[in-house]
This record gives sequence, structure tokens and C-alpha cells, in this order.
Amino acid sequence: MRPDILIFCDGGLGNRINSLASGLAVARYFGLTYCVHWPINNWCAAPFEKIFANRLNVSTESISQLRGKLDDAVMLLHDEIASSTLKVKFESAYRFKDLKDFGELSDLKKKSLFYYPALIPNWVPEELVHKELGFLKFKHSIVKEVKEFISNTMPGPFYGLHLRRTDLNVGLSDLEVFNLAKAHPDAVFFVCSDDSQAESLAAAHPNVFRREKKFQIEKKTGDSDWLAQTQDDDGRFYHGNIQRNEEAVVEGAIDMLILAHSQIVGFSGSTFQRMSKTLGETCPIILIKKPNPINYIGIKEIKRQLMLKTISPIEILNYTKLLESSGNLNQAIRVLELALNFFDGIEAEDILYRFSEKLVKKNKFLHSIIYIKQIIINNPNNISAWIFLSYIYFKLNDVDNVVKVLNEVKRLPLNDLTKQDVDLLYIVQSSLNKIEIL
Repeated sequence: MRPDILIFCDGGLGNRINSLASGLAVARYFGLTYCVHWPINNWCAAPFEKIFANRLNVSTESISQLRGKLDDAVMLLHDEIASSTLKVKFESAYRFKDLKDFGELSDLKKKSLFYYPALIPNWVPEELVHKELGFLKFKHSIVKEVKEFISNTMPGPFYGLHLRRTDLNVGLSDLEVFNLAKAHPDAVFFVCSDDSQAESLAAAHPNVFRREKKFQIEKKTGDSDWLAQTQDDDGRFYHGNIQRNEEAVVEGAIDMLILAHSQIVGFSGSTFQRMSKTLGETCPIILIKKPNPINYIGIKEIKRQLMLKTISPIEILNYTKLLESSGNLNQAIRVLELALNFFDGIEAEDILYRFSEKLVKKNKFLHSIIYIKQIIINNPNNISAWIFLSYIYFKLNDVDNVVKVLNEVKRLPLNDLTKQDVDLLYIVQSSLNKIEIL
């Protein structure tokens, strides 16, 4: 007899644990019998029992093998690739508002549920998922490797860097890792990646540690690049030329659990990093203190947030201020330059001003003038921009232009000056007075 819910776990390890933990949470909450489907394929060739010590009802049937067997099931799917492969109508696993909404499914317990999300649906409460993550036990051999590495290699509390490369080139770049390690020489970092070269470059810094792996992710089709459109073991086409053999998946599980005990820096955009962070917060293997957070976000993540319009100009300015105060002026400049492409009008004025200000700190005065003048063109009454322009000309020893700009400043009301405006105006006017005395 078919179980009430088939929890289908596919893709990489992060995606699979997302489906597994949330599926178990749903099953336990509603008292549903379940079967965990853990196919062995090019995305993850490690069987369930190679990763977990739990003895669950597990099937290795793949999505292509299930085609034609689920016509009478309620489908809860991640995407239309899954529905196309199964030859069923697409129904999203993410469509419910909450557990109550899900529980009102008319066919609940009358028909089998095919549950296949790659992400944890928002309608499944975090506390239920966290409880299931605590229930899941990793293999003793994996736990042993994690404990030994942390105890023998990592000197005290450490930061974590996850560098996702191969088929999903996201997260911190090699240059960003270089700048980060250089800016925090007293901090200890652990780096893990699906690219051994990225790990090697990062670990060249004396304060960055890696775990040497015997097995690496390979290409499914050796003569194509990582993002080549490739047919997976179930006949699905993805822009991911990936082959994770059993040993490579186990290596990844060890890295995930080590990373879980770190203070993770940045955001890689991968489910691997998200799951690692969640495991560290809810059910760590070792209770160790984590260092204070380092506020550092990679350019790719900033761009993603800008494109989604989930980050405001004020948040951009606050973040670049943090970057500069932690010694990452170049990164702050790059973030501001990127943000200029996503804001205009009044929203862009502060970003233009701060961008110009940081260019001055790099002695790029002529470039700074271009951007500060852009503010003035858009808003001739922006007195802060006029005052800063006079300061730039002062730094260039261009007295004539300093005088011209100050004459423009005199035409504007001086009742809304910021402290910085007052300080800069004092510096510029004092310099002019000294010149006149001479």
C-alpha cells in the first residue's frame, strides 16, 4: 500500500535536505505515513544511508521511474521541469499560505501526496523543520571527520567562506576573498568550495584554512563547460554539467557541517550555505563559540538584491559605510558604482555624493568632479554638492574654481547645512583667507 506522502529529494545535498526535513515535518504534523525517495543520480550519487544514520523507509526510485505511477496522486512540485518529466499537471509546492491552508486539501489522506520542493516552503513553520533537522543524524564517519578537523585544524572560533562555483558561480569572488582575508589578518577563516582552485587561492592566506578533499565534483560531459546545457540521468535538460559521485557528496556533507560551526561571511545564494547556517544555529555537532559577524556581502549578491529591489539607497549607504570602516574602501566604491545603475532622481543623489566622496579618498579628483556635477545638474540647489565641489577644487589647488563655486554657494540658503558641510566649508574658506594674507 502506497504511503500517504512521498517525500522526493533530488538535486544537490542542500536541496535534498530541504525537501527531506520539511517533508518529514509535514508528515509528522498531520500524522501521515511516508516514504523518502532518494534517487541515486548525477546530482547526488551517494545513497541515503551513506549520509544519514537514521533508518527510514527509503526508495531509490527516480523521477523518470515514477512517471506514469502518480496519476492519482496530489502533486506538490518545485517547477514545471518536474511536471513535464512526470507527465502531470504542474501544481506548486509553494502555493499554500500556512499549514491550515495545506490541511484543507480535500484529498489529504485520501490520495497520496507527491511532495517535491527544492526549497523549504514558507508555509512549513521553521520550528517544525528545525525539529526534524535535529531528528536527522549524520553518519558516524562524517561526524568523526567534522570533529577531528575542527579540533585539530581550526585555532579557536572561526569564520566560514562558501565559494560556489561550477554550475552556479555565485558568492564572493576570489578577489573579494583576498580583500577580506587581508582586511582581517587576526581573524581565522575556513573555506569550502566545489572548485579546488578557489579553495587553493583562498587558503594561500595564512589565516584561511581548507580541508583537503580526496574526491571532487566532476563534469558529466568532460568536453563541455560547467554551464553547458546537459541532459541529466533522468533525461531532464539543465544548464549544469554536473557529476557528483558518492565520495564527492560525502566530502560535501563534511564541509557543510564544518561550515555550520563557523560565523558565515557573505551570501553565496546556494541552498548548501543556507542549510549549513541553519544546521549550525539549530543542531550543531560541537558547541563552540562563534566570532562576531563581519558585515561583508559580495558584489553578485548586492546586484541580485538591487535587481529584485529588496535593498534601499539608505541600506546601500549604511553598508558601504561599514565596508569602509572595516578597511574595504575599494569594495565600498564598487558597491556604490553598481548601485548607480539602479537608482535615479533624488534616490541617486546621496549615492552619487558618497561615490564622489570615496573617489576623493582614492585621489581620483577629476572623476569625482564628474559625479558631483551630475548632482548639481539634476538639482542646482543641492548645497552639499556645491560645497563638496569647492572642496575637490581646493584639493586640486584650483583657486579660481574654488572662488567660482563659493560664489554659487552664497546664492543658496545656509540653514540646512550638515556637520560635514560646515567642516568642509571651514577648510576651504580658511585656505582662501591664508592665500589672501600671503
